Amino acid sequence: MAGSAAYMGKPEATGEAILQLLAAETPPLRLLLGAMPLRMIEPTYQQRLTTWKEWQPVAEKAQG
Repeated sequence: MAGSAAYMGKPEATGEAILQLLAAETPPLRLLLGAMPLRMIEPTYQQRLTTWKEWQPVAEKAQG
């Protein structure tokens, strides 16, 4: 439902999330706001993790 009020969310909710982030004892370096961003990027990061795991033996050789 792109463009609908439900899809766009409530601007005041963003402010509340940012305040919670600022008050956190150990805040994340990055915070994905909303329901969609994580679903959109998760496959990409899973692929990156898979690639890094495949190449881990080579990476360990680089340590000497």
